[in-house]
Amino acid sequence: MKFDRSLRQQLSNWWQGRSSREQLLLGVLAALAISWALIVLVIQPIWTLRREAIVNLQTYEALNARLRAGATIGGGVAQRQGSPAAILSASATAFGLAPQITPDRDRFRAVLTDAPYEEVMRWVADVERTSPLRFETMRLQRRPAKGFVSAEFQVHG
Repeated sequence: MKFDRSLRQQLSNWWQGRSSREQLLLGVLAALAISWALIVLVIQPIWTLRREAIVNLQTYEALNARLRAGATIGGGVAQRQGSPAAILSASATAFGLAPQITPDRDRFRAVLTDAPYEEVMRWVADVERTSPLRFETMRLQRRPAKGFVSAEFQVHG
């Protein structure tokens, strides 16, 4: 690609026509503009993504530790009665969720699509608190809508 010599010459003539003070000020202004653009367009989004990732990892690690320990939250709560599928469905309905529940040998598989993350976590806590069922594995996938996830669980009970 050939750069237009007359444009380069005009730019050079314009620059030479500036005093050394103006050249210094224009150079500082250009450096400030480039620094601002670098911070706003590159560094700040990376920092934001890093903070979100740290919060997500902490949440997942806490939930994973709780799932591995098989711990329940609270005590003295009335236990739900019925089949595991009925318990999962009844609890999910209370949180506005509608999981697809299928038996998988001695476990159950529960799948949620486009569900609010907070409600999914409340549902997991409720099932573990009010029933003998335990979530063994969990796979979450972020959806395009903010705060929504798709989830797949293996429940033993």
